[in-house]
Amino acid sequence: MSTSFARLVSELSLGAIAPPARISGVMGPARSLVQAELIKSREGPALVVVPDEKRLTPAVSDLEAFFGALDVARSVLPFPAFALDPYRGLSPHLDVVSARVRALVALARDENVVVVATAAALLYRTVRPELLVRGVRRLATGDSFDPGELERYLVAFGFRHEDPVTTPGDFARRGGILDIFPPGRLAPVRLEFVGDDLEEIRAFDPQTQRTTETIPEVELQPANEWPIAQTEIFEQVASLEVMDLLSSGGMGSVLPRLDDFQASLFDYLDTGLLIVDEPAEVLRAAEVEWERVLASYGDAEEDVSRYAEPSRLLMDLRSLGDVFDERAMALQELGLLGEETRHLSTTILPSHRGRVPELVREIERRAKKGERLRLFVASEGMADRCIEILSEAGQTAGRASRDGNANEEGRIVLERGHLSQSFSVPELSLTVFTASDLFAEPPRPSRRKTAKLRRFLTDFRDLKIGDYVVHIEHGIGVFAGLKQLDPGAPNEFVVVEYVGRDKLYVPVDRLDYIEKYSSAESATPKLDRLGGTGWERVQKRVKKSMRDMAQELLKLYAERRASPGHSFSPDSAWMSEFEALFEFEETPDQRQAIDDVKRDMERPSPMDRLICGDVGYGKTEVAMRAAFKAITDGKQVAVLVPTTVLAFQHQNTFRERFAPFPVRIEMLSRFKTKREQKQIVKDLGAGKVDIVIGTHRLFSKDVQFRDLGLLVVDEEQRFGVTHKEKLKKMRQGVDSLTMTATPIPRTLHMSLSGIRDLSVIETPPKDRMAIQTHITRLDAKVLAEAIRYELGRGGQVYYVHNRVSSIYSMANYLSRLVPEARIIVGHGQMKESELESVMLRFIRHEFDILVSTTIIENGLDIPLVNTLMVNRADRFGLSQLYQLRGRVGRSNRRAYAYLLVPEDSHLTPLARRRLAAIREFSELGAGFRIAALDLELRGAGNILGGQQHGHIDAVGFDLYCRLLDEAVRELSGEDVRTGSGRTSLNLRIELRLPEDFITDTNQRMSIYKRTSSASDREDIEKLQEETRDRFGPLPEKVLQFFEYSRLQVLAAELGLAGIDRERGGLVFRLGAKASIDPLSLVQATKELRGLRARLGPDGDDPRLSVELQGSEPPEILTTIREVLLTLARYSKMK
Repeated sequence: MSTSFARLVSELSLGAIAPPARISGVMGPARSLVQAELIKSREGPALVVVPDEKRLTPAVSDLEAFFGALDVARSVLPFPAFALDPYRGLSPHLDVVSARVRALVALARDENVVVVATAAALLYRTVRPELLVRGVRRLATGDSFDPGELERYLVAFGFRHEDPVTTPGDFARRGGILDIFPPGRLAPVRLEFVGDDLEEIRAFDPQTQRTTETIPEVELQPANEWPIAQTEIFEQVASLEVMDLLSSGGMGSVLPRLDDFQASLFDYLDTGLLIVDEPAEVLRAAEVEWERVLASYGDAEEDVSRYAEPSRLLMDLRSLGDVFDERAMALQELGLLGEETRHLSTTILPSHRGRVPELVREIERRAKKGERLRLFVASEGMADRCIEILSEAGQTAGRASRDGNANEEGRIVLERGHLSQSFSVPELSLTVFTASDLFAEPPRPSRRKTAKLRRFLTDFRDLKIGDYVVHIEHGIGVFAGLKQLDPGAPNEFVVVEYVGRDKLYVPVDRLDYIEKYSSAESATPKLDRLGGTGWERVQKRVKKSMRDMAQELLKLYAERRASPGHSFSPDSAWMSEFEALFEFEETPDQRQAIDDVKRDMERPSPMDRLICGDVGYGKTEVAMRAAFKAITDGKQVAVLVPTTVLAFQHQNTFRERFAPFPVRIEMLSRFKTKREQKQIVKDLGAGKVDIVIGTHRLFSKDVQFRDLGLLVVDEEQRFGVTHKEKLKKMRQGVDSLTMTATPIPRTLHMSLSGIRDLSVIETPPKDRMAIQTHITRLDAKVLAEAIRYELGRGGQVYYVHNRVSSIYSMANYLSRLVPEARIIVGHGQMKESELESVMLRFIRHEFDILVSTTIIENGLDIPLVNTLMVNRADRFGLSQLYQLRGRVGRSNRRAYAYLLVPEDSHLTPLARRRLAAIREFSELGAGFRIAALDLELRGAGNILGGQQHGHIDAVGFDLYCRLLDEAVRELSGEDVRTGSGRTSLNLRIELRLPEDFITDTNQRMSIYKRTSSASDREDIEKLQEETRDRFGPLPEKVLQFFEYSRLQVLAAELGLAGIDRERGGLVFRLGAKASIDPLSLVQATKELRGLRARLGPDGDDPRLSVELQGSEPPEILTTIREVLLTLARYSKMK
C-alpha cells in the first residue's frame, strides 16, 4: 500500500506504526531521517543494523545530524565487528573492544541510546547481559572499601596491570594510589586512598602522568566483554584447559563453548526497537561472514577443538531471519510485489562539489516550487561562511531556531551536523543539501584526542643494564645498575663500566653528568678508558665543528634579519572567517606554529621559518593560513614541492580549503599540457593567479610573478644542489616557509631555537598511534582475509615487497589470492613519469592494492590506505618499519600492519631482536621509542648536515644537543657553564628515594635523572608535585631529596662553587662566578650573625662559614636554605 510521506511521518511520530513493518523507497540519509522519526517518540534503546563497515560511519553521523535537527537528546553508539579470523588467536583492536563494551552496557542498562551494528557484529555470541553489568561500578569520593578488592574486580573484568597507565584497560597500584584507564574515557583516573577511604579522584594526562582535574565520581566499565575471572566463570574456563589460548588473545573464540557466553545482541536489546537497513543485504552479509568462519575453521592448521565451533560462535542465520520477520522495522530502497510495504519516494541528489552558481540555480528552481530547503553544515564557522556565500549569490539563508520552529524567512535553513549525501523527498516538498555542495568535499570532522605531545625523553625510564651511557668528563661506558656503597648513609649510586671493567660510581644527585647514548640504529659506540685522553680529544673536535656551524647559522640569521622585506598587515575579518572554517580544534603546538608564522610575516624583515612534523600533523594548514594572509595583502604565493604527485595532492588540498573564497589556485607540472602551462604562466605574470603549486618547473625562466610575497617549500632536502641554488635566489626579499615531514627531536629544536626560526608540530592526530601490528608468516589465508576486509570497507592496501626482480610475481600471486582486487605495481627502477602515473592512479582509487618497493612517498597522505603488508619484515631496520608503518592510520579508521616473516629457523638473531622490539609498537614501548628516535636522528642529520651526523655518533645525541646549546648561548654572549651546571653539595646525608616508596628501579632512575637535570626550582617543584600525585603522600626522606635538589639549583643560580659540611659547620665556597659583590657579601654576613657567620679566603675567592644548629638532615637543609636566601637578596641574580 502507498501512503504520503507526511502521513507516514505523523504515524511514525505518534508511534502508530508498530514493528514488524516495511518502509520502501528510502535512500541514503533519508533512511536516517525515517529512523530518527521512528526512534524519537519511543523510550528505551534502539538497535539499527547496517550491512557492513562501509555503511557504519555514515549511518552514525547521519543519525546524529537528524537527532540534532529534531532536537532529540540521544547518543548514537557504533557496534563494530571484530574483523579477525576467530581461529588464529588474535586480539581485537582496543578501540573495537571499548566501543563494543560501551554499546553493550548501554543496552543492558536500558539507556535511551541508539546502537548501530554491522551484520557481522550482530552474528557473534557474547556474555550474558547480567554478567557484563556486574562489571559496571561507580566510585565516588568518600566511598569506603578495600583497594585490594577493587584490584581483584579490575582483573576479573579484563583490566591489565601496566605501570605507567597509558592505554584504556590499564591499571596500576602504588600503595594508596590506584591508577585506572576505564574504556570509554578520554583520560585515566587516579584514586587516592587513606586506609580504606577513597579520599580523592583525579583525572590525569596519560603522557605526563600529571593530574589535570579533580572529579567527584567515576564510572568503571569492563575492559572487555569476557569477564572470565568471576569465580563461577573462572572455574568453568579452567576445566576447558584453554588458559594458554586466552592469554594469547583468543577469548572471543573460546568462551562461546560455555553457556554463559551464548547471548546475542538481541538479548541485550530485549524489548527495544529493532531497525534493519536493507534486510536482504544484511542477511547476505551475515551469510558471507558465516562462510568465512566455516572456511577458517576447516582450513585451520592448529588444533581447533579447544575453540568454539562456528555453530556456538555465531548466531544461526535462520534465527536471525526469524527475528527480523518478527520484530524489525525494515527500511529498503525497493518494495517487492506482494510485500506489505509502506512506500515513500526519496531521491539522492548529485553533489555540486563547490560549484556555487549551479547550486544557486538548483535552489531557485526548488524555491519556485515552494519546497522547504535545508543545508547541513558541520561547524558554526562553516555556517557563517555559507550564509555569506549564499547572500553574495542573492539567496537569503538563516539558521534553524532551537525552539522547534525553523526560521523560514530564508529560502534555505541551516542545520548543524554532518550528512553523507544530499537528497530530496518530493511528497514532503523537502530538499536537504550538504556542505559538500558548497565547499567541494569538506573533511569529516573527527574528535581529536587531547593533545599528546610525543616526547622521547631520555630520562632513563627505558635504561637497562648493558645500555650505553655518556659521562661528560669520562666518555662512553655501559650502565651496570644502581648500587648502595655506604651502609651508614645508604645513598644510591649509578654504576658505569668502562674498558677493562673499570667502574665509575656516580651519586644520584650528579646524574646531570650522564646522558643515555643515542645514535642511529647501526651505530655501535667504542667504549672509553677511565682516565684516558681519547674522550677529551673527541669532545674538542666536536665542539670546534659545532661552534663553526653555529657561527655560520648565526651569520645567515643576522643577514636575513637585516634585509628589507614586506611587512604584512594584521589579520583581517576574512582571516577570522578562514580560520573558523577549519574543521578541527588546533593542537597547542599547531596553534603556536600559526602564531609564529603570523608574527614573522608582520615583521619588516623576510620570514625564514622551518615547520617540522609528520604527515597529517597539520603543517599544511599552517602553510594555508600563511598563504591566505599573503593573498589578503594582494601578494602571490608559490608552493614548491619535489614531485608531481605531491603537487597534485597539494592542489586538491588547497582548492578544497580555499573553495569558499575568491582565490585562484593553479598547478604547474607535467600533468598539465604545454598549452595549459603557457596560459598559467601568462596569468601568473599578469597577477590573475593567486597561488601556484609546482615542482622545479617553477624555476624555469618563463615563470615570472607579478608580486610574489610568500614562498612555501615542501621537503627542501629532496631538491638537488642546482635547484637549491635557484631556491636561494627565489627567496631573496620574499617571506619563506619550509615544511618537512621528517620529525626532529624536541631537544634539538630547543638547541637550534636561538639560530633558526623553527616550529615543531609533534601532536599526533587522532588514533595515529593505534595501529594494530601483527607479525605473521606469509600465509595465503591471512593475506586474503586481511585484504578482503580492507576492500570490504572501501579501503586500499600497501604491499611492500623490496625486490624489484620478483615484484611482478608477487603481484600475480596476490591477484590469484584475491581476484576481485585491482592491483598496480610501483618501484624505483621505473621512469619518473611512469612511477608518478602509478601513484596518481592509486591516489584516485583506480586501484585497490599498491605492490611497491619502499618508495611509498614520505609526504603522501592517502586516508583510504589503512592496511600495510611488509614482506620479509625481518630484513628491515626498526626505523624503516616505523616509517613504513606511519604510512597507514591517517584517518579515523582502524589501521592494520602485517609484518610478514619466514619460519623462526630462518631468522637471524638480529632479526629476532628487531621483531621483539617491533612487537612493542602497538603499546608504544621502548622499541617504538628507539625506532622513532632513530628516525628523528636522521631528521637531525638532514637539518644540520652529514658532518654533524658523524659528531652525533661520536658523543651520542643527548650530549650533542647539550654541547650545541652551550655553543649557541656562548656565541650569543651568554655566560655558559661547561659540563654540569649544578653546584656540588658535600653534606654527608642520606639522599635517595626509598625502595619501599618507589619499588620500580626504572621509575626511581627516571626521577633521579629528571631532578638532577632540572633547570630551575620550578621544575623541581613540579616534579615533586607529580611524584606526590603518582605515588601518594611523600615520606620525610623523599621531601628531603627534593629540598636538597632545590637548594642545589639555588646555589647554582647564585654562582656558588660548592657547599661543604665541615666540623659542625657549613662552608659556602663562592668561587669566581658568584653573583654577589664583596660589599654586599659583608652585609649578608652581618645579617647571618645568628648563625655565627664569618668570611674568610678560599684561595683567590671568598668563603662563608656558618655554624650548624643541629646534625639531622632537616636541620642542615634548613640552615643552607636560610643562608642561600639571604645571599640571594644581596646578589645580582635578579
